[in-house]
Amino acid sequence: MFNIKELRIKKGVTQTELANYVGVSLRSIQHWEKGTKNITIFRLEKINTFFGLNMNLSAYEDFEPETLLVAESNPEYILNKKNVEKIEVLEETIREKDEQLKYLKQQVDFLRNNISKSKNSI
Repeated sequence: MFNIKELRIKKGVTQTELANYVGVSLRSIQHWEKGTKNITIFRLEKINTFFGLNMNLSAYEDFEPETLLVAESNPEYILNKKNVEKIEVLEETIREKDEQLKYLKQQVDFLRNNISKSKNSI
C-alpha cells in the first residue's frame, strides 16, 4: 500500500494542493498523514487518481462509498479486517451504556414514586 505523506512529498505538492484536489480541509490531510483520522473509500479513490496509482478498490465492493477506513498508515489491516475489532468494542460500549441508562431510568422512577408518595401523605 502507500503512505500519503511520502507520495505527496515525492510529487512535490503541498498539503493544501492535495486537500483542494480531494475536496477536504487541510486539517483532514494532516490527520490522514498522521494516521489519526478516518478516510473514506471515495476519498481514497480521489487520492489514487491524484497520484496516478492503479489500485483496484473494486475488490472491496462490499464497502459502502462512505465506509470509514481508520488509520491510513496501515490500510491492509483495515481492509482485510473490516474493522471487526472496532465494531466489537463499540457494540460492547453500547451494551454498557444501555445498562447504565436502564439503571438511571430505574433511579428516576424510584424518585418519582417517592415524591408522589410524599405529596399524597401531606
